[in-house]
Amino acid sequence: MAEPEKELEQVEEPVDELFPKEDFIEDDSDHYDNSLSYKQITMLFLGGILGLFLFVVLLFPIEEIIRFFITKNTQNSGFIIDFKKLNFPILGTKSVDSLYMVTKDNIEIKSEEIQFDVDIPELYKGNILTQMEALSFVLETDDLLLNAKSLKTDINLILSERENPVLNGGLTISIVGGKIPKIPSFPILGDLSGTSIKSINLNMKKNGNRISFEKAIFDLSIAKITLKGRMDISPIFKASRLDMEICPKLSKEFIIERQDLSDTLSLLAKDGKEACIPLQGTLSDPQINININLPGKEESNVLPDPPKIP
Repeated sequence: MAEPEKELEQVEEPVDELFPKEDFIEDDSDHYDNSLSYKQITMLFLGGILGLFLFVVLLFPIEEIIRFFITKNTQNSGFIIDFKKLNFPILGTKSVDSLYMVTKDNIEIKSEEIQFDVDIPELYKGNILTQMEALSFVLETDDLLLNAKSLKTDINLILSERENPVLNGGLTISIVGGKIPKIPSFPILGDLSGTSIKSINLNMKKNGNRISFEKAIFDLSIAKITLKGRMDISPIFKASRLDMEICPKLSKEFIIERQDLSDTLSLLAKDGKEACIPLQGTLSDPQINININLPGKEESNVLPDPPKIP
């Protein structure tokens, strides 16, 4: 009878031996390996955002978005802005090919190519901080046509925090080479259409609607002209009021051609200083009112009309 009892003792094995704990641990490990950690989920989310950003920057038609934005914001203002191609990377130099712009005053601006750098965060605030270089720049109005081989500008305009915000700041323009096929006729100077441009350098300050010329030098084929004073900008640009002085130093060739102008400037010169002509009126109708002593005549503010240049 003792042997059957031994057999029963051998059959009754502990449950732990039948189902080892290691099996459960392995199953739990497999479960955790198949799940994503918080760090992995975060990395996948950031990767998706980065991929979307790269898609927008590299593949999305930013040119058409900007074209649509410009059209929508200018269609009711009288401005027309168009271009053939726009290269607008997030970082680096931007460029525009075949720019065409017309203002509500019928001022046309054209350029074959413009390269520019702009501070985008400042632009979002309403400030204009940009440097621009244009190739083959054309400015045309009803009375003026200016062709420039190259033009460079440096614009630093900050939006003021007034009740009626306006852009104030500095503006620098530099032009090298070109021609002025058409220009308004100025008193004394007469019709100077066809004048060639050597260089033009303008350094201006804008405060509200007033532009002050801190430095303005026009180096032309007929003369080197220094401009002083200010201009009050009108909503109609050609009606902007002038309060300036023109100080021309004629070239030798032009003195021979316009001896009358050389004589008039000699009468205006005082104490060896350069002769300056006060210029007032508006851009479309500049006026001069000065008193000079013409030889053999009493003091007069009526100047002889310049001869017509064929």
